[in-house]
Amino acid sequence: MPRLFALPVLLALATACRATGTTTPATNCRGLVSDAAWLAGSWHSKEGAEEQWTSAAGRTMLGLGRTVVSGGTMAFEFMRIEERDDGLVFIAHPSAGPGVEFRRTACRPDMLRFENRTHDFPQLIEYRRTGADTIEAKVGGPGRDGGEVGQVIEYRRGAPR
Repeated sequence: MPRLFALPVLLALATACRATGTTTPATNCRGLVSDAAWLAGSWHSKEGAEEQWTSAAGRTMLGLGRTVVSGGTMAFEFMRIEERDDGLVFIAHPSAGPGVEFRRTACRPDMLRFENRTHDFPQLIEYRRTGADTIEAKVGGPGRDGGEVGQVIEYRRGAPR
């Protein structure tokens, strides 16, 4: 299976590795796409990564991610968060390729975590609201040495600066 770069900034931030946390049960969520409504909008990082998320409607949120470095697009992906009868699912389509599904494993009013432990990398995708206009996106999974590694991308709402 080809490697999935669930957030395009993985390529640009490969040096920002950190250990990932353990999985906790989903709490404080109703299993509705509205649990992710706080992600809606335009998000930009200092490193050239951006994500755009639609509002929560029709049991989905649609997302687009892109990383621009030195004036060129290094990576892009189409994403969606989908409300299903058995819970929320994050589906990533890196470079418009086939979708890879990640099931919601944890949720709070300021955090959503999705996991697919059968995927090579990443196996974890997490969004955390850190302020009214700031979020962190984290991806993680097994590193080359077998230990857990991850990247954290800090985003600010609005147009790039």
